[in-house]
Amino acid sequence: MDKSVRYILVVASVMVLTAPTVAAPPTPQIGTAVVVEGGEVTPCYTGCGGVSDVPSSNPDYEQTVVEMVNAARAEYALPPLKRTAALDDGARYHATDLAVDNYFTHESQDRVDGILQVVCIFKERVLAYYNYPTWTTLSENIAAGSSTPAAVMAIWMGSEGHRDNILRAASCEIGVGYYEGGGDYWRYWVQDFACRSDVYPIVINREAATTDDYHVNLYIYGYGTWTTMRLRNNSEPWSAPRPFQSELAWELPKSPGKHTVWVELRNGSSTTTSSDNIYSTWSPPPITLNVVPTNVAFVHDAVTGSLTPPMQVVNLTNSTTADVITWSLMTEGNWFNVTPAGGTTPGTFTIAPTTFMTQPSTLYTGAVTVTATAPPETVNAVQRIAVTLDVQAPALGGLPDAITFTYSIPSAQLLPSAWILTPQNVGSHHALNWSVTSDAPWAQIAPQSGATSQSFSITPAGFSTSSAFLYTGLLTVTVDSPAGVAGSPHQVRLALNVVDEAFGYVYLPLVCRNF
Repeated sequence: MDKSVRYILVVASVMVLTAPTVAAPPTPQIGTAVVVEGGEVTPCYTGCGGVSDVPSSNPDYEQTVVEMVNAARAEYALPPLKRTAALDDGARYHATDLAVDNYFTHESQDRVDGILQVVCIFKERVLAYYNYPTWTTLSENIAAGSSTPAAVMAIWMGSEGHRDNILRAASCEIGVGYYEGGGDYWRYWVQDFACRSDVYPIVINREAATTDDYHVNLYIYGYGTWTTMRLRNNSEPWSAPRPFQSELAWELPKSPGKHTVWVELRNGSSTTTSSDNIYSTWSPPPITLNVVPTNVAFVHDAVTGSLTPPMQVVNLTNSTTADVITWSLMTEGNWFNVTPAGGTTPGTFTIAPTTFMTQPSTLYTGAVTVTATAPPETVNAVQRIAVTLDVQAPALGGLPDAITFTYSIPSAQLLPSAWILTPQNVGSHHALNWSVTSDAPWAQIAPQSGATSQSFSITPAGFSTSSAFLYTGLLTVTVDSPAGVAGSPHQVRLALNVVDEAFGYVYLPLVCRNF
């Protein structure tokens, strides 16, 4: 048999490298489903083997078939099958042998001088690997030509005998073999199913190869045989005993890598132990510092003396895990206090303005920098909170420093005929009550009082229109309430220029505003 194996491997290598190009591959085939139960052989055959660690052309394909088999069984409320290395080796050997010797039966055949010769039946080949006297059932599916796991599973599930093997309640273990690179069909698939009377498998996540969650589901064989059980991960201590149950939610260690779940089953003085492996890609979520709010704004109203809000509470949390984050603060700006200067999550600190000028209107700026000092892998470990204080003090504005009128004697025209001025509160939202006075008898003002944002007009009247002259004066706008408004009183210089020239030769008046 060793010589035969060497022949298979050599021929496989040659065929992979020098496989002829064909016009079209043969139609995919599936062999007759075979099964042995209770030691009786149905009219079907298999081949021999005995070589361990048989290589696979695509381990991922084989694993996908295992998972698809267990998914199909789940649809019929059947327990998942445990993948077993012995059945894998037997299935891989036969898939390879089918391709290398270019035949397609469950019987194991050798090509001698170009002629195929049966060397053993499927039961003998499977038992060459699955060499356990306590086996209770053996069955096998083969297929050729299918290019993907989904394609071969569709063919098997569409065939009654093959579907029966996949859904056989008496099976509890599975092996899958796939070979690509030879024979008339190029791709060969083998499924071997079995069970042992003294083995009670444990299956993690229906025999998935990997998991991205440390929460997993277990299926444990042995219902009706065992009364209690205990479990453990890897070499950790055993859990407390618990009543036997076939299905169980379980937690793997919170770390990536390969993990083994062990189960010890007990009934009186009888015990047995089983295990299963799964590779966890789970990694702990990042420890993330969350700071709310990230902008803090205060407003001080100089009229009412109110500060809104009087203080601001900032919340600090770990937004992804329950781990505690230690934090500290640094401030930019001497017009506010922050307390406390450090702490842990979940926690808070308070920002409160303390020392600032209430006059005139001013925008104070500053910042608080939050730094996570531990653990070092904290995400968003440094965050900056912008802090502002808008001091709103009323101020009189919106008025010019000077206004000029021009009267042309030849044109008998006054430009402009009137000025309209609008006092404004340019420091806050409060209304300003104002009044207007003037020392210019030639200037008529209406109205002489009001509130922002009402307007008043200045209209020249009672001046000589027959001789050139420059009239001047002052107009004073005063805020009567509230008291102490910046910019009050505001004086506006007045000028009325009577000229003996037509307007075509006179420059238009200029106004200068000081807001």
